[in-house]
Amino acid sequence: MTRDGFTVLAVGPDGDRGLDMDGHIRDLRAAMQLWVDGKLPIEPPDDNWVLLSGSFGSLIVFPALQDLPVQPPRIVDIGGVSDAFLGVQALYSDQLEIPPPYDSAVAALGRPDRDPAFFYQFSPALYAEHLPPTLVVHMLNDPVIPHNQALALIDALEAAGVPHETLLYEDTTHYLDAYNPTPATGTVFERVLDYAEETGSP
Repeated sequence: MTRDGFTVLAVGPDGDRGLDMDGHIRDLRAAMQLWVDGKLPIEPPDDNWVLLSGSFGSLIVFPALQDLPVQPPRIVDIGGVSDAFLGVQALYSDQLEIPPPYDSAVAALGRPDRDPAFFYQFSPALYAEHLPPTLVVHMLNDPVIPHNQALALIDALEAAGVPHETLLYEDTTHYLDAYNPTPATGTVFERVLDYAEETGSP
């Protein structure tokens, strides 16, 4: 994306935190605060930026949203979790191929019947009316996070009247590999770039 003229603030999960979800969420909020305060070597945010999330990162980004120092004008969600309750059900499927340590990520959240309010924060499909315009991208044959997660979010955004766009595709792996790209890799990349450019100049 930097090659195409975008400034990128990349905040990835800290491996040392493991499955400490609260810690990952605090890290994202702290990085965003540094950006807003002008303490990073990039311009502070205006109304022309996109929050990009996906896969395990969706369990960090969506719970962090309400307390971010600035709200994203748009979101791109690639292969993410939108309903943690559905996610728990999927753990019992023998068709999933979740690699470690992420195979424990949803299980580490606990049981939804014991604390449904806790699971709610990891389920943006349940509070879609509070989301900004969103591009939902998901692999139809995803073996890691089933595409019913995307369908749940799409349906919720539609019901809430939130502007949204959708890209559902087929590929060989959940993880988009820029070093060994498939035609689908290029399709996803170009669609995300197009969506980001719709916010204005890179």
